Amino acid sequence: MKNFRQATENFSPTRLIGKGSHGSIYKVALRDGIVVAIKRPSPATTPKSLKMKLSYYIFYLTQPAGTIGYLDPSYTSPGTKNDVYSFGVLLLEIISCRRAIDVLQTPASIIEWAMSLIQLDQM
Repeated sequence: MKNFRQATENFSPTRLIGKGSHGSIYKVALRDGIVVAIKRPSPATTPKSLKMKLSYYIFYLTQPAGTIGYLDPSYTSPGTKNDVYSFGVLLLEIISCRRAIDVLQTPASIIEWAMSLIQLDQM
């Protein structure tokens, strides 16, 4: 657990690249320059035993598989709003040639990237 805290600077918000109902994902650069993501389960989904807690920390050597980049951060149940959000992410991927979540980019989230361009009036 100590190594995870050190690598993520005590799970600093500046290292946060994604968050969902099951936990948060943090971007970490290893000593050899390889960028990985560390998933920290939310307290509600974390088992009680320390052994189980540690086994639930997952390292990704590439982009996290699955749909985390397409999920609305406020996702609680399926619905039209979530579908529209996911479709928007898909459109951004198509027009920008970026992935929804890419730990090798800054910011890692395509949504944060697009929002920064909108704020700078470049989109």
